Amino acid sequence: MYFICDVYDSSENGMVKDYKELKELLINEVIDDLKNNRQDYDIVVGCTGILESLAKGKDSVKYVLDNLEGYGWKIIDLLEIQRDLEDIKNYFKGKLEYYGKIDEVINIINKGVNENGRKN
Repeated sequence: MYFICDVYDSSENGMVKDYKELKELLINEVIDDLKNNRQDYDIVVGCTGILESLAKGKDSVKYVLDNLEGYGWKIIDLLEIQRDLEDIKNYFKGKLEYYGKIDEVINIINKGVNENGRKN
């Protein structure tokens, strides 16, 4: 799962998307770029290369994320944050005041709810 937000449009709220949704967003961005810049040969060649890679399945998570960032999307890997928090949690295992707070954040990431059961 990834948290994404549009760097250029601060009025747009952030969204949580999975890899498939990110790939679809990239395709839409490339299509819009082609429509808006069809007279610019270099842009058309670049966009065609991205679409070709996606069509041939030569894309990777990094490829999709890097290209979306090129279109002005800030992307944060929530699972990476969760892994880092698990490491921090293990470090503070003996210090209960920190341990519970870190565990609460991990639960929010895992379930989308806080300790009181309310959606965040």
